[in-house]
Amino acid sequence: MKILVAGARSDLGSRTAALLRADGHDVVGLTRGPAAEGFVTADVLDAEATRRAVAEVAPEVIVQTLNALPEKGPRRAKDMVATNLLRTQGTRNIVDAAVKAGVRRVVAESFLMAYSGTPVGGPPATEESATGAKTGNAGIDTAIDALMELERQVLGFGGIVMRCGLFYGPELGSSKFMAGLVRRRLLPVVAGADNVVSYIHIDDAAAALAAAVTRGQPGNVYNVVDDEPAGAADYLRELAATLGAPPPRVVPRWLFRLAAGSYVSAVVSINLALSNAKAKEELGWAPAYPTFRDGLRAGAAEPVA
Repeated sequence: MKILVAGARSDLGSRTAALLRADGHDVVGLTRGPAAEGFVTADVLDAEATRRAVAEVAPEVIVQTLNALPEKGPRRAKDMVATNLLRTQGTRNIVDAAVKAGVRRVVAESFLMAYSGTPVGGPPATEESATGAKTGNAGIDTAIDALMELERQVLGFGGIVMRCGLFYGPELGSSKFMAGLVRRRLLPVVAGADNVVSYIHIDDAAAALAAAVTRGQPGNVYNVVDDEPAGAADYLRELAATLGAPPPRVVPRWLFRLAAGSYVSAVVSINLALSNAKAKEELGWAPAYPTFRDGLRAGAAEPVA
């Protein structure tokens, strides 16, 4: 198939494109530049430029993995502004161009934060669980609104939404940044925190997106996470052990908030446990690293900030 990967130079997009090429597909990347062989250039915030680029490639499928996150990961609400715009206006332009070009399928990356939060100790969220609720933190809520707009656009087209967990992987800039902090014991855990989140290795996420291109059901959402949600304390202690570093310090919540700021403090306190059962059943996919421990012990992962 002819496939256009929007955001083909992103960590997820580049890996997904490579897997699709390995499966024999004709893959073209969409990027803002610089131009290169195998890429078409356009700013997805420019509707007309996006329409021309999609028409030029004439793909059967578009895979969207657009983001503009800082290399070290988002640590303040303003770090999400550019990505929020890509998820709203950029998605709108991609979908409009897909309609005009007769594209059959759109597969788009979303994020577990769409669920806003799940009950601590409760069952993992499924694709039928409620989404889009307000958290009370303006920066987080703006990011959630952007995710909801992305999903509305894609599902309105009849496309497929992939709600990914927290990425980790040895080549991610944010992973390297966090590993450096852990080695120096500069990344503490919060005393008494009992929330968990779902993780996914970046290579496993790419494999899920590639599977959705051919096996995903139109108009469906899939959670792309590993098998075991984890608390930050367990994750960071395992990472420290893997790196041969001392275990992280434990600090009270008030001190962590003071040091990390309100945005990061709010993000890391949210419970986000997700189920991957639907993706396994319908996509014929399973994570190569079923838990964060598998990834870390294989030397294949360091967590994203």
